[in-house]
Amino acid sequence: MKLKGLLIIALFFIIGATRSQIPLSSPVFLLPTGEEKSGLPVFKLMNSTDANYRKARKLFDRGFANHVVTLYKLAQQYQITHGKLSNIEEAYLAFTSNKGGFARTGFWLQTPDGLIDKHNVGFVDLNVSSLEYERDEVAAPPQIFSHEMGHLILKVLTLTPDDQRKSRTPLTHYFTTVTDYVTAFDEGFAEHLQYLTVEFENNKKVKDTITNRLRVLKLSLPRTMYGYERDYNLPLRMGFFTATMPLWYQKVENVRRYSFIRNNWAKMPARVAKNISNPKDYIHYRNASVWPTPAATRTYEQDMSVEGVLAGFFSHCVINDMNRNYLQEEFYREFLPDTSVKVPQQIDIHTNQYLKMFSVIANFVTLAETPGGPLTNFIEGYLKFFPQETTYIKSCWLAASGHEFRVDPASELWVMNHDFDFLPYAMAPYGPTQTPYPFNLNAADTFDLMSFDGITRSDAETIMAWRQQNNGFKNLAEVESIKGIAPEKLRNIANSPYDDKTAESNYNRSRSFFSFLVFPLLHLLKMMLIWFIILGTTYALALHFWGGLIPTTKRLMFLFLKILLFTTAGLVVQIVGIKQFAIMMAFTVLVALINYLMNRRKGRLLWISLATTFAVGVVMLYSLY
Repeated sequence: MKLKGLLIIALFFIIGATRSQIPLSSPVFLLPTGEEKSGLPVFKLMNSTDANYRKARKLFDRGFANHVVTLYKLAQQYQITHGKLSNIEEAYLAFTSNKGGFARTGFWLQTPDGLIDKHNVGFVDLNVSSLEYERDEVAAPPQIFSHEMGHLILKVLTLTPDDQRKSRTPLTHYFTTVTDYVTAFDEGFAEHLQYLTVEFENNKKVKDTITNRLRVLKLSLPRTMYGYERDYNLPLRMGFFTATMPLWYQKVENVRRYSFIRNNWAKMPARVAKNISNPKDYIHYRNASVWPTPAATRTYEQDMSVEGVLAGFFSHCVINDMNRNYLQEEFYREFLPDTSVKVPQQIDIHTNQYLKMFSVIANFVTLAETPGGPLTNFIEGYLKFFPQETTYIKSCWLAASGHEFRVDPASELWVMNHDFDFLPYAMAPYGPTQTPYPFNLNAADTFDLMSFDGITRSDAETIMAWRQQNNGFKNLAEVESIKGIAPEKLRNIANSPYDDKTAESNYNRSRSFFSFLVFPLLHLLKMMLIWFIILGTTYALALHFWGGLIPTTKRLMFLFLKILLFTTAGLVVQIVGIKQFAIMMAFTVLVALINYLMNRRKGRLLWISLATTFAVGVVMLYSLY
């Protein structure tokens, strides 16, 4: 009896000590009807009898994804309280045939009473195949859903009209790529939610499985990443690692979105490739940023333009001890006017921190172009609203970026180089290219500046030194005031302002997946021809002077086919990704054996044929290590 009494007392003590939470919400699942109206898709609600309904519930109706949906509604309620929105919309999740995952705006909802216009309502668009995945995978659908919901939350809080949102760069954004202030803020906010979906996973088995898969992935990638670096640093390699980037680069990105946030590595710039001398290849290598270097740092303005740095900053804000600093009841009533919900008693620490962040974003941040960018506006706003947390918020930025917070970073000043082709896709090192090349002069590095004709490395370093001494360029006219550089060189930069019309006509072209296959294959063909010329010349001389034979077209064609065979084998071996070096050695021995059986009675021709086989094999092995 005493034991029972003690258990009851302990139970009441646990209940009293535990902070109850506000009820969490779930997404509303949609399916396409196959129709459109006014250019917008028509969706219908996924019925509970649908074959995929249980799969959707299993994936998205639990875990941190529910927390994100609740945050989305709280953000809307804050705007309703302040008269900026009229009603709360559900978090809609549509399963369509579109590739990837995206946050979109505008659709029609089919109901028994007719179509409901949702042209201003956001929704997350995921490919229907995502329902076949499990929650415990790297970049699983719930993680992608949280990421895309981050964009919708920012859209609700900033209420920035689409025609006012300014994103200058045409570069495909990746975790460590320098883009622009707005893109970095928007994507960084979204990516921190993807990270926290794993970090706050309440199912230990699911979280452990994701962590283990990330660890295995992290251990499996370095060989490919080193091979990619060697493709740039060593001459005459076939380029198997760079050619297959579309197949492996996303895996690198998935690892970075977790481990780089956890370890504050996003602030590290790309490791410099030793033998890259032309700006085009260097800029691509830098943007892909496959290997970071702890020995260098970016500038303050560059870090403001990197979404991985911003993702780390927001993650620190949520996990930092300032999440335990609760406010008065009236603050929470702007998000939760329902008095049946006890505040702050029912607000968990992470929701508490998000509500503080939301109030700052809603009052200080816009995704339109502003002098200091949205990050500066956010931190300054936070310091005004919550001055008691000054040390905390500044420490979050310091940890993520390696820089002390500044209230006066250089504003973006974009130029457009009309005479330079650049590679906009990090996973496509051989093309397609685009023209002109735009970049923020106040976040440029030496090779950005060297993209302009006549600008040498020394000139670029002089320009960057002037920029650092003067806290950035205020306008393009200041460029011409730099001493020690020929005026016509500086004039070329000063007369190249960013042009919105040119950007709109050149940067919004869609690219087919086929184009990402063609350019690597063309590169491999080019390298085949180069090696055919080198080996073919050697082969012809050996035939003539040592074998006493004429190097006929037929024999040279057989050599070319041999190079083609080995190149195909090398490409396949790299794509498979298992013991590439050993398999290529075995393949070389096999082809040599076939050569021996076919030519064993042909005297010196046998040895010449075997020599060319081993020579081609060595080229492939050189390109695969």
